[in-house]
Amino acid sequence: MEGVYANCKSTGGDGFAFVIQGNNSSALGNAGIGLGYDGLENSVAVEFDTYFNHEALDPYENHISVHTRGWRQPNSSNHTYSIGHTNAVQMLSDGKLTGRIKYVPFFDIDILASSSFVASPHILSFFENDNFQQGGNSDWNKVGLGVLSVYIENLDTPVLSVPLHLSATLNLNRGRAYVGFTAATGDETHQAHEISSWYFSSLRMDEMS
Repeated sequence: MEGVYANCKSTGGDGFAFVIQGNNSSALGNAGIGLGYDGLENSVAVEFDTYFNHEALDPYENHISVHTRGWRQPNSSNHTYSIGHTNAVQMLSDGKLTGRIKYVPFFDIDILASSSFVASPHILSFFENDNFQQGGNSDWNKVGLGVLSVYIENLDTPVLSVPLHLSATLNLNRGRAYVGFTAATGDETHQAHEISSWYFSSLRMDEMS
C-alpha cells in the first residue's frame, strides 16, 4: 500500500476492538462504524474508538467503551449498548501505546469510589432478562458481579472499570471463549491499526459466593 502513511490522518477512523466471543475462530462483525465486532453474537467487545460517529451516539472523539448484548442478541457498536465508557484518555491514534485489559470474577466494593468506575443504564437489562418477569433469576443475579478494567500506558491504574459477569453474559462451551482483535476503517477516513505484540493469560479465580 504505497503512500498509505502519507495519506492517513492520525485522527482517521474508525478504531479497533478486543473481542471475547463464544462463536468460532473466524467470526467477524460489520466494518466501518461497526469496528469489526458489530453484529457479532455472543460477544463482549472493548472498543478503542478513534472517530466520532454521532449516529452511533458516540462520546465525542477518542474513547474506550465496553459493549455487549449478552448471548441473546447480536452485539452493537451503538452506545445504547455500552456498559461503560470513558473519553478521558490520550489520543489513541497517535504513536505507539501499551494497554492492558483485566477481568476478575468478583466485585470489590472499594472500586465504587474509583474515578475510573463507570456503569451505564444498559447494565439494568442484565438484571431483568431471562424469565425475570415470571420470578426467575436474571443472568447477573445468579452468582454476582465481576469487574473488567482497561489500562493505557499506566498499567497499574485503570482508565476504565465496568461491572460485568462474564460467564453469565456469554454462553460458552465449558467456560471457553475465543479472544482476539477486530478493526475497521470508513469510506472517507482511513487509519492503519497495528498490534505490534500481545499476549493472553488466563488464571483460575474462584468466584466469590
